[in-house]
Amino acid sequence: MYTTDEVHAGKHGWLFLTGGSNAVLDYYATPTAFPPDVADDWRSLLLDRADRAAALGARYVHLLVPEKLTIYPEFFDGELPFYQSCPAHCLRRGADSAKIHHLLVNPVVNVIFGNQQTVLW
Repeated sequence: MYTTDEVHAGKHGWLFLTGGSNAVLDYYATPTAFPPDVADDWRSLLLDRADRAAALGARYVHLLVPEKLTIYPEFFDGELPFYQSCPAHCLRRGADSAKIHHLLVNPVVNVIFGNQQTVLW
């Protein structure tokens, strides 16, 4: 396995960006990388954006662009102990209770829980 601070070589030659300014791997390896208060801030931000768009007569939707690790964890060569704590999963789980479900376009639901016949990355 070849790994740098920025890129992880996974199974079957799959490459994952794990470092950089977003420190992506932290979301899957550290339980506090995306804490509840940050998720709440995101939900508030999305509601605020929707309100501002509605005041202009527009509809706001937010596309969640998941990390490759969220979609293809089986190709990561290592442990992801906090896989369910990544931002895409946290926002999806809290969408209904925060009343933001209608604002999210979330491909994670369709790809992970639906048809995985198409390779996205």
